[in-house]
Amino acid sequence: MKKTAFIILLMLPFLLFSCIKDVTYENYFDSELYDSNYAAWKDKNLKDYTFTITSSHSSSSGVRYKVVVEVRNNSVVSKDYSAPGSLEHREEKYLQDMKAHPLFGETNSIDDVFDYILKRYTDLVENPAPMSSYDSGTGISSEIYYDAVHCYVKYDSQYHYPTFIKFQRLYKQGIEADSVGFNNSSSYQITDFKILSDE
Repeated sequence: MKKTAFIILLMLPFLLFSCIKDVTYENYFDSELYDSNYAAWKDKNLKDYTFTITSSHSSSSGVRYKVVVEVRNNSVVSKDYSAPGSLEHREEKYLQDMKAHPLFGETNSIDDVFDYILKRYTDLVENPAPMSSYDSGTGISSEIYYDAVHCYVKYDSQYHYPTFIKFQRLYKQGIEADSVGFNNSSSYQITDFKILSDE
């Protein structure tokens, strides 16, 4: 028994390393799940509702952006950018940056959220942008491109709107020479969804 446990303990680092090396750097997006939920959302034919969008980024902690959207007859009637929870939400420049973000500035309905998911994923795949990399050992700066894009979406089981969206850019080579790889990600959540009664 002790011998078996000792052998497993010796093999553990090799198993972990092989798992890391076997990471697949291929684009991922479940388009069938997206299509089925989008169709189910449209079938609900909801025209009056409110929801909150928040975002976070792998390079920062806490909520990055936050906006509360009210939709009436499939058209936005109000967007509240001053909701508590956003970092530095009172600063004017921060507010301008948030409004310039496609998901927060241009989203006026849940349909727009669905559109953003597909457009953003397609753009990341077809138009990869480089990220600056600095090697502290050599002091050389360079640009590296991500090797794959992963898009993960969770959907509400009742109304089928997206509740969680994550775009992940994966790099085979990390900033440090001994890195196996790293990723850069941004995620969004839709909460406080509520159907509004006719007024």
